[in-house]
Amino acid sequence: MMYRFITSQRGAMFGLDARVAMAIFGIASVLVGTAVFGSMREFEYRALSKELKEMHVAIEGLHNDLQASVRSRLTTPSDANSFTALYDSSVLTAAGQQKWLGPYINLRSNTHPSYGTMSLTRAAVSNAPGTACTATDGTCYLYVVYSAVPDGIIADLDDALDNGDGATAGKVQWSVVAGQTDTLYFRTMKNIR
Repeated sequence: MMYRFITSQRGAMFGLDARVAMAIFGIASVLVGTAVFGSMREFEYRALSKELKEMHVAIEGLHNDLQASVRSRLTTPSDANSFTALYDSSVLTAAGQQKWLGPYINLRSNTHPSYGTMSLTRAAVSNAPGTACTATDGTCYLYVVYSAVPDGIIADLDDALDNGDGATAGKVQWSVVAGQTDTLYFRTMKNIR
């Protein structure tokens, strides 16, 4: 009976093969996971890049229709209401509502599904993103602001749209917030007086 037991140990070699196969599977999983994660981040920044470009067109359309700065046509001027005017005319004065031909964007809220709250601010081109603009010579710009964009996505946007010029230069600017997200400022167009 002992002889039969020894000759029937065919599974001993399978155990070693299984461990090698599991090690190979583990390494392959890490490589594939890294590639998929990189692709997802690339997809996210490309989608945000497209969204920001569409936002630029929407803001130009709103200003062309209003024939004035959006802030000058708001019943209660604020950055949040400036953004709201892209999809809801009720924040505009009667004169603004008559000229409004929106909605200019598909969103119906100032809360982005992924990147916090959104607003439209009038700011100066400076070394500090979001610096209030006090110039009267027309050098103020309108910036779309997203309150919580992951650091990696902002870095990828900066590389793609501004050749990686950093947080305080170009169309893509940001201010660092504690944690893994920052406030993104995307410069769209000169402010209409």
